[in-house]
Amino acid sequence: MSLSFTELLLLSVAPASSAAVAAARVAPASSAAVAAARVVGSLSVIPCVAWAPSAAALVASAAIRETHLNSEALELLLELAGTEPRFLRRQLVDVVGAMLQIAEAESLEEGTRHLAIEFVITLAEARERAPGMMRKLPQFISRMFAILMKMLLDIEDDPAWHSAETGDEDAGETSNYSVGQECLDRLSISLGGNTIVPVASEQLHAYLAAPEWQKRHAALIALAQIAEGCSKVMIKNLDQVVAMVLNSFNDQHPRVRWAAINAIGQLSIDLGPDLQIQYHQGVLPAAQH
Repeated sequence: MSLSFTELLLLSVAPASSAAVAAARVAPASSAAVAAARVVGSLSVIPCVAWAPSAAALVASAAIRETHLNSEALELLLELAGTEPRFLRRQLVDVVGAMLQIAEAESLEEGTRHLAIEFVITLAEARERAPGMMRKLPQFISRMFAILMKMLLDIEDDPAWHSAETGDEDAGETSNYSVGQECLDRLSISLGGNTIVPVASEQLHAYLAAPEWQKRHAALIALAQIAEGCSKVMIKNLDQVVAMVLNSFNDQHPRVRWAAINAIGQLSIDLGPDLQIQYHQGVLPAAQH
């Protein structure tokens, strides 16, 4: 008999507990999360729990098979990441890898993928309870950034946007786009410029050079989103940052031009007054063009 997603998740966090699987099997689907919560609630009294070697891969695989159960189980694991992130320290590589696999699976429902992304972001934000935990996984940070960048591509060139009505300024944006935008901001604030800027630099340049307007637009939106969290590092590289934006002021697509103006506005807030003092002579004429 194959294990369900919820059963695999319980084994992944408490492989020694056969009661966990038994509870999940006797419980109806609607109460799977309740059964799981009871098991995880008991983990606080267990001093050390070993990770089942292949459990993370099985969890991700099961998530792709069982879209009707995985949201409940992911919400449970997300709660664990927010309240007791240190519990996941020994299994961090496996758990985060599994979550990124879920986030990358476009066959899954958006809500499921968003929960997996939220899990990784929550761990990154757990600076007080588990300081520096995510910074030790640079390969996953680059992968997470790439996932969020790809979500910014989920935008349509809605005709309503071109009407310039205030109420239509978000026309064409999707839930994927909104999640990508928000999480880039949170990821940069939680990890800081020393971690994010090297990752962002490579990916943003590739996007800006792409023929698709959505990619060029995404690069400028991402640049604006990470500015607050990366301000100290970005200020040291103002020439490069400003050049990336100003070169897009003459882009052939209006949404890219708007994104460039929006980026300059955000950078002026997050990198000011350095940007205004050093580059106003270049920015103002370009904006008026």
